[in-house]
Amino acid sequence: MWILRYLFIVIILVIILGFALQNMQMVQVNIIKWQSGEIPLYWVVFAAFGLGALTFLPIAMFHSFKHRLEIKRKDSEIKRLKSSDAKPEVSTPHPVKSQAHTKEHAGIDEV
Repeated sequence: MWILRYLFIVIILVIILGFALQNMQMVQVNIIKWQSGEIPLYWVVFAAFGLGALTFLPIAMFHSFKHRLEIKRKDSEIKRLKSSDAKPEVSTPHPVKSQAHTKEHAGIDEV
């Protein structure tokens, strides 16, 4: 299995190298009033990808922690229900009757 992992890594590195060699032209990046010097286009693309990954990382970690916490809550609820042999409380909605409807059926006349 380790051979497949290294083969996959080599294929990805060859693709990245091919991308870099295809995008060697020099570009200048302008952000608001800041201006970069001449740099290869592939550096700009790699930097944008890296910044996107760094931005995504904390968001993904937050969602992962949130889901883990929810799983722990559900597991503790399952353990509690199994240990107490209790049935979970299921609330059924009861229709709310208005006072006018109740008085009408009770035979009460309003004065």
